[in-house]
Amino acid sequence: MKFDVVSLDITRFEGSLLAIPVFEGKLDEAPFLEVDEALNKRLTKLAELESFEGKSEQTLIYNPDGKLGTGRVALIGLGKRGDFTPPDARMIGVAAARAGKSCKAVKIGIAMPKVPKGRRDAVLEGIACGVMLGSYAFDKYMQEAKPGVLAEVVVIGKDLGGARKRTARARLEWGEKVGAAVNRADSPTQSAQVA
Repeated sequence: MKFDVVSLDITRFEGSLLAIPVFEGKLDEAPFLEVDEALNKRLTKLAELESFEGKSEQTLIYNPDGKLGTGRVALIGLGKRGDFTPPDARMIGVAAARAGKSCKAVKIGIAMPKVPKGRRDAVLEGIACGVMLGSYAFDKYMQEAKPGVLAEVVVIGKDLGGARKRTARARLEWGEKVGAAVNRADSPTQSAQVA
């Protein structure tokens, strides 16, 4: 799987799925607002209809019908901002990967949540680790590859470009390695070999 970071207008992302983390009660903040504006407030209306408030582990998937460069938009609830810690970022990755599986995504974009600067690296690691955990499937005995296997993940943030990009990529790479190691250690054949 390929991980990368980009600094761009989130409404310009092109891929199978765009995941937007949302803190509880914060549907009035970017990047949600930017995407909602591009969709003529349809996300706000859907969130109200489905009682999506950004509570922890709450997820809502929307089909923008060609209004964006992405096939689906997933809102991922993070819970209260004050309760959010960098390890919780794994749930962003897990939820994005699972939403991606449901729509056979090949490329997903994940908006970087608003967190203090000192926590950004740990959040990037958590997102990558979560994507690896959420996309894991024990397929050792599968005879043919499944269509729509997630191949690329892009974390999108306005402050992830320039000099920051190299550090951000390194954090994603580390998170990917941790997630892959957990998947290998937790596979059924590995558990049987240890026993």
